[in-house]
Amino acid sequence: MSREGQQSAGAPSVGGDLGRPSAATGQEVTDPVFAAEQAHLSETYGKLEKIGRDALAAMEAVAAQAAEDKKNMAEELAVNFATWDDILETHADIVAMNNIIEAHDMANSVQAERLRAVEVLLREPYFAKIALQFKEGAPAKELYIGSAGISDENYRRLVVDWRSPVAEVYYNQTMGPTSYVADGRTIHVDLKLRRQFEIEEDRLITYFDSDVAIEDKLLLASLSRGRSAHMQAITATIQREQNAVVRHEDVPVLQVAGIAGSGKTSVLMQRIAYLFYQHRGALDPTQVFLISPNPVFGRYIDRVLPDLGERNPEILTWEEFLMPLLPAGRGAGENDVPLERLHAIDAAVASFEFTRSDFRDITSAGVRLLGGDAVEKVSAKFANLPAGPHRATLMAEELSSRLTARLKSLAALEDTHDEIASLPVDEQLRLFGEVFDPQSDEEARTLALTYLEEKHAGALRAMDAMEWLDIDRVAARLLGREGLTSVEWVYLKMALTG
Repeated sequence: MSREGQQSAGAPSVGGDLGRPSAATGQEVTDPVFAAEQAHLSETYGKLEKIGRDALAAMEAVAAQAAEDKKNMAEELAVNFATWDDILETHADIVAMNNIIEAHDMANSVQAERLRAVEVLLREPYFAKIALQFKEGAPAKELYIGSAGISDENYRRLVVDWRSPVAEVYYNQTMGPTSYVADGRTIHVDLKLRRQFEIEEDRLITYFDSDVAIEDKLLLASLSRGRSAHMQAITATIQREQNAVVRHEDVPVLQVAGIAGSGKTSVLMQRIAYLFYQHRGALDPTQVFLISPNPVFGRYIDRVLPDLGERNPEILTWEEFLMPLLPAGRGAGENDVPLERLHAIDAAVASFEFTRSDFRDITSAGVRLLGGDAVEKVSAKFANLPAGPHRATLMAEELSSRLTARLKSLAALEDTHDEIASLPVDEQLRLFGEVFDPQSDEEARTLALTYLEEKHAGALRAMDAMEWLDIDRVAARLLGREGLTSVEWVYLKMALTG
């Protein structure tokens, strides 16, 4: 009888020991399943190495072809704006050139993605295998599950990504008839085999056949032996409840509760990787922030997502997250704030109305660029709207336009031109690429505006941050107290401005 047939329900069958197959003795020599799996692993590893070499060669070929095409296009492209026909022809040539460059970039991106997957899989090509029977009487289809998915040159799937729909049957921990959802369709299958592996590169160390995820602590300790100090990707042992969290539908807020050591952090990292996979066309790691308790913890987890084939999001402590949101000179301070205080802010803002004292001037380099009185007039213009994010957004748009108009008016003044002319020559060269010597009033205003936008960059940032609104003054009037904590300050500003 085969190993699969001998296995009792729920009890793992274990093959192999810690020696390499080439030096195998005892069970490794006599275990045909181990030998077959080692042969499959060796074959897969060789294919992965070839895919990596081919991807690298393709990237080098694309780079060489792109350089040649750019050189040829630069020689052939004749920029001519003499007539409308010339303009249209020049535009068409530029568009064609950009399309060629974009095609090279796309080809390079595809190969880079394959190379990144190969780099992940060469450390551990896969960690599990499932055998699925799609139709009664038909042979079961074997799928190997790994940290990334990849196909060979014939589009035959070598490794299935653990986040793909079909891989869910591995995590459901249900042998026999089961199902998974793909593209909105429920696909019914019969799970005949569920096998876990311990693999190091091209070497099979051991395998486990089981109806459920391996949860025995001694066995898990064996599986983790010899790994780095970083928290390892534990995809192979996600329990049913953890899998429900990882693959939960996308919602605005998902709170996960669990005792210490229950795997919350592992589930969090798995869910981030899962969401990246599910929304890979729209969600990028640069759009995600991971708030860490401290820098040590951030370093502790910084290899988890790369080990799952994903780039890391930005990892910040709570203080690092808050600091850019707070005014200059204000520390993060106390963070432990009772929820009732935030509810009190929500309740107060609901019936709040701005007054002149809530607004302040925007100044820069000793110049008042936007007065509080002007802010009050803009606020009155939108008085039909409640004081909140919608009104604040409309106010911010108009105030930004007014600040831009103010800088343009300053750019037309002779005093500004004289100020620029008195700058050291190297400073003029840095700003304009040449010495300030305008040949027309329009050129003088354009150069002066460039100078003023740098000189008053702080004011422009203050405008973007809506610093024309005095949050501390609003708090004193709204809540009847001063000295907000950093969390309350940011929360109140969010409530008022969005």
